Amino acid sequence: MSSITKHPDGELLGPWTRLAIGERIRARRVASGLSQAALGSPRTRSFVSQVEHGQIAPSLASLFAFAERLGLDPADLIAGVKSDTPN
Repeated sequence: MSSITKHPDGELLGPWTRLAIGERIRARRVASGLSQAALGSPRTRSFVSQVEHGQIAPSLASLFAFAERLGLDPADLIAGVKSDTPN
């Protein structure tokens, strides 16, 4: 069996995990004074909004791009995020 398991909704990350990551991205973006469009380019502002609201999980490439623009190590955006449980 794979070490990567899917959440019952079919996603690799469950809704609480996506929300926790999205909240970290949003908090750092706001603190940095970046707009969603500036953070996401060439991705859309809508994509960034969906990530920040936990509606979708960013791809690894998107996570790395966000971290670079936010001046973070990508691990900072996911460090300490536990299993899919409410905060």
